[in-house]
Amino acid sequence: MPPTINDVAKRAGVSRSTVSLVLNHSPLVKEETRRLVEQVIHEINYVPNSNARGLSARVTSNLGVILMKDYLPESTQVSYDSDQHIGLCSYNIFNGIMAGLTGTDYGLITEAFCLNADAPLLPRLVTEKRVDGLFVVGRP
Repeated sequence: MPPTINDVAKRAGVSRSTVSLVLNHSPLVKEETRRLVEQVIHEINYVPNSNARGLSARVTSNLGVILMKDYLPESTQVSYDSDQHIGLCSYNIFNGIMAGLTGTDYGLITEAFCLNADAPLLPRLVTEKRVDGLFVVGRP
């Protein structure tokens, strides 16, 4: 089982709140305490749970890309190669977004979406609050 924030706190001899303050780069933590907690984090290979962090901070650390489609085939397999809206230009846009996210804590989630009478008003990425921001590629 991977180490938890409680494991870090116990081994460093500090409270769970102090570990959290260190992880969030709070200026309220003394430098000596910060170094100790960071050393323990490194020693036990602790990796903060991004899902739990997102719940408390109300952020997902994800950005979404909505690929607009005039229509979606009945099957769930969508062929992007033959779709003129998601062609080379969209591919380059997508790669630019990925390059911009390099070195950040953000992940990227994509969803194909079309506006028609049977479709929901908003993509699931939005309604399920799975992203902090959204890029829309294509035309509605």
